[in-house]
Amino acid sequence: MLSGQPESPRTRTERYLRLVRPVARGCWGIVAAVAVFSMAGAIGGRGGLALASSYLAFAGSYCLLNFRQCRETHCAITGPGWTIAALLGCAAVLTPGSGLSWYRVTGASLAAIAICILGYGLEWAVAARTGSHALR
Repeated sequence: MLSGQPESPRTRTERYLRLVRPVARGCWGIVAAVAVFSMAGAIGGRGGLALASSYLAFAGSYCLLNFRQCRETHCAITGPGWTIAALLGCAAVLTPGSGLSWYRVTGASLAAIAICILGYGLEWAVAARTGSHALR
C-alpha cells in the first residue's frame, strides 16, 4: 500500500472477491461450472473427482467469504454445502480401496446442483417474505 500500512484482512478479502467474482457468479460462473464438471467427467475416476472437488472447494470458499461480506442468503447454504461436498470428494480421492467409491464425479455434480437449489430456494423464500435477498 502507498501509506506503508499493512493491508487489512477485510480489504484483502474484498479484493479477492472482486477478482474472482466474474468466474464465480452469474453466466460465467455457470459456464465455468459446466466446463469443470464436463472435464471432470471426461477424466473420470479419482482424477475427475479431484478436479470437481477442487472446483467445489473454490466455489464454497468464495460463498463463505461472500456471505461474510454481503450476507446473501444462498451463500449461507452454498458456502458450507459445497465446502463439505469438496471435503467428501477429497476424502474419496485419498481413501484407498472402494470404501467411498459411490462418491465420484456424478455424486459431486448432483451434490453441487442440490446444494445450489437449496441455497437459492431459501433465498427466494426469504426475499418473498422480507423483500431482501440478504440475511440481516
